[in-house]
Amino acid sequence: MSYGHFTIEEREIIALRLAEGEYPTQIAKELGRHHSSVSAEIRRNSIEGVYYPFKAQVLAKRRRRESKCPWKMKDPRVAENVKRGLKQRWERGLNENTNGLLRQYFHKGTDFSKITPYRLKKVENEVNGRPRKTLGYRTPQEVMRE
Repeated sequence: MSYGHFTIEEREIIALRLAEGEYPTQIAKELGRHHSSVSAEIRRNSIEGVYYPFKAQVLAKRRRRESKCPWKMKDPRVAENVKRGLKQRWERGLNENTNGLLRQYFHKGTDFSKITPYRLKKVENEVNGRPRKTLGYRTPQEVMRE
């Protein structure tokens, strides 16, 4: 099953099969689509419980057209927010990776007031002494020394 927008022909089949009393799962098998795609199509484009294929086609085209807003990036403030958001996503990944490394030493719910400063320093040195792919297989300690 590959993703693609529903064609008018597929929408007509959906309407016909619904009128015949078939379930979305049966219709999906006939169309070679995932049942959730067919169910979403029916739910999104039914008017008072009736599915109209031509109206669905018009609505889908309108949604596709409206989703493309190239003008947004012309505003430098928007462009800057997008760049900042992309950077934050990368940082989130790094943060999650670091949390995973720390979980090898401290399980969730650990009471850090009971961990000695010596133990914390030892774990810090071990974690910062591990090579990272994102740093060209150098350690954070090596990068910080530069």
